[in-house]
Amino acid sequence: MVRRTVDAYRVLSSESRVAILRLLEERGTPVPVETVAAEVGLHVNTVREHLDRLVVAGFAARAPEIRHTRGRPRMLYRSIATEATNDLDHRVRDQLMSILLTGYPRPDEARARAEQAGETWAAHYPCETAGRDAGTRESQLAALHDHFRALGFEPAPEDGGLTLRLRHCPFAELRDAGGDVICRVHLGLTRGMLERHEGPLTVDRIVRVGDGCEVRLRERTTTAHAPEPAIAR
Repeated sequence: MVRRTVDAYRVLSSESRVAILRLLEERGTPVPVETVAAEVGLHVNTVREHLDRLVVAGFAARAPEIRHTRGRPRMLYRSIATEATNDLDHRVRDQLMSILLTGYPRPDEARARAEQAGETWAAHYPCETAGRDAGTRESQLAALHDHFRALGFEPAPEDGGLTLRLRHCPFAELRDAGGDVICRVHLGLTRGMLERHEGPLTVDRIVRVGDGCEVRLRERTTTAHAPEPAIAR
């Protein structure tokens, strides 16, 4: 499942494909490749290649035009971004789609939406123990570790558990292409998971390390000037 998820998100690392998908979303009805090319300002052959990748990844669909005159029917394309397709986690898929389709060209807004997407993902992620935890630091750390392991991040606790090294990022290639948006999703995901599991810890920051990253935690504070969670490189 992780491999399939990575392949799909890699498709969205291209601004051209995001622009094409956004156009399909806005149109709402099937359109030919020539119309898409004219709207986004790219060559028809280039757009056709982008559309093919969107179709393979499950973000768009194509079908021949229904016509009652002679001649070869054109292929028409439409967005299926809001449908749950293949074996992707459709909740995070829809959230990231929303970020990528509406975030450009406003990176600050995209980062805020990314964190919200992560929190939403955490809120809906299946968990049998949420709400029935021991309320301790140890129970929080155990739950966070289990969640990241299930998602394919290969977590390894360090520093007494206050640092969780994620040795593998399933979305590393998209992360590298899209700035810190994906890291912001993970920041929100961590915060949301910790909030679902009662205890003294919250997220402090995420630090990129090679192909993965480190999630650094801290004790909650009640002071008015508590530091904001951050992404560090």
